[in-house]
Amino acid sequence: MNKEETLISTTESEFCLEDYNKLLVRSSKKKVISTPHGNVVVHLQGNNSKNSPTIITFHDLGLNSSLNFEEFFVSNYMSSVIKRFSVIHINAPGQVIDAETIPEEKYPSMAELSEIVEHICYHFGVVNFVGLGAGLGANVLVRVAQQRPKFMTGLILFNCSASSESWIEWMYCKKHIKALKQSEKFPENVIKYLLWYHFGNRKNRSLQNISEKYRFFLENQVNKSNFVLLWETYADRKEIKISREIAQNGKTYFGSARTLRVPILNMVGDESPHVQSTINLNGKLDPKRIFVRCTWMKLQDSSSIIEEQPQKVAEAIRLFLHEVC
Repeated sequence: MNKEETLISTTESEFCLEDYNKLLVRSSKKKVISTPHGNVVVHLQGNNSKNSPTIITFHDLGLNSSLNFEEFFVSNYMSSVIKRFSVIHINAPGQVIDAETIPEEKYPSMAELSEIVEHICYHFGVVNFVGLGAGLGANVLVRVAQQRPKFMTGLILFNCSASSESWIEWMYCKKHIKALKQSEKFPENVIKYLLWYHFGNRKNRSLQNISEKYRFFLENQVNKSNFVLLWETYADRKEIKISREIAQNGKTYFGSARTLRVPILNMVGDESPHVQSTINLNGKLDPKRIFVRCTWMKLQDSSSIIEEQPQKVAEAIRLFLHEVC
């Protein structure tokens, strides 16, 4: 029996739940997977038995899996989930700490990022999974659900937009991307824009530690060139062609297939700058589709819900997983 197995077999009386959570963080495994669109770093957590159901996560812009999800998954609120599920955290190419610079012409598009998810499934032999994504990562997983609905048992989305950037947002993004390319470090106005992207205009003191954590990652740990490539990819994304097909009598066309065909939990904070995007997405989903549940949920007094409302988010996720798995 190796050291890790010995620690895991230790009785609960010998260490508290906080120590157990720290153990889970340390025991998460890093793997580098070769895909047709470059090498991808994944982190594995949770139950690694062959028959355990799978959750696949994809992070948001300006973050990686460690910052976005891994701490949340080892919190007390998610302990029952991580004991039952195998969790695969996918990092977009070049977004992990100390990543090598990727040539501009080789960086994948949004459609190709969704193909990376499929390739990860094939690599690990995942037949179906629950997808969990935030922002950019949510958009990627929606593309997977549209193209490969049989892969998806369910889909959990935070701050998701299925639309292309508006002209105003696109211009703001291009302005900041240009400034970033011309600077050796992250300009302050770019940092402020990215913090707004995650937290909106909130001045809550409770967000200070979180925003400082994000700021430190951007200024000291992210590969700037790779980040620019990912940001350009997301800014130039095309609208995902989904729609709710409703007849004149208000009923869904029988057999229509332009909307997503998987159960969806679509979540956002009421202070988030992405509320309208989630509403627009919800309008393209069909809550009356047989065997498919689509729920839109807005949490109060928050913008980055996974950071500010982890207990409520975890409760919603547990209930959703109970229904779809």
